[in-house]
Amino acid sequence: MADPDTSQLATRRGVEDAIASALHITRRAAWGARPSTGPLEPDWNYDSIVVHYTGHDTYESPLAIQNFDVGHQHWQDIAYHYAISPAGRIYEGREIVFKGSHVKLQNTRKIGIVCMGDFDSSIFNLMSGKGYSGDEVRGSMLDALRRLSQELMRRFPITTFGGHKEYGVSESCPGSNLLPRVQALRTELHLAAPVFQKL
Repeated sequence: MADPDTSQLATRRGVEDAIASALHITRRAAWGARPSTGPLEPDWNYDSIVVHYTGHDTYESPLAIQNFDVGHQHWQDIAYHYAISPAGRIYEGREIVFKGSHVKLQNTRKIGIVCMGDFDSSIFNLMSGKGYSGDEVRGSMLDALRRLSQELMRRFPITTFGGHKEYGVSESCPGSNLLPRVQALRTELHLAAPVFQKL
């Protein structure tokens, strides 16, 4: 994708601001985001929403997610465009004018949303004291995911919606307890399932 000119970038940032205003999203500056560590690739005309979870190493703030993505994954910024807390608070992640880093070799035109928690039934959760089934998938989080997805559908030509593992590049994300909820929401929103691509 060619880099947008100044006018295009201003228009796209206007859409970014409108989404944040409509949903009372907590912006990067408000949660103390670090600047990106390098140049980010522009992206736009998104047609897919990918839902993730933070997983076994549950990070309880967008800053903690960003610190992991930058410090351990060696990406230039937080990987996802939005993060949702269990209470349903929506945070701005990587600016939506830039391509995310959340689906291996498949990031173009994909909006990444990460739900904060570990929604897998696993021995790791049992050992950590959470119980085998992991964190509860709360209605407040699902409602925020629904509202955010609907707003993104109003702004972009979204046709596809799915959990990370449905794209063929994850063993578990967004977790065995969250994935069925994602699939049910996809049906509700009348969107298509992703094409599985094993890489």
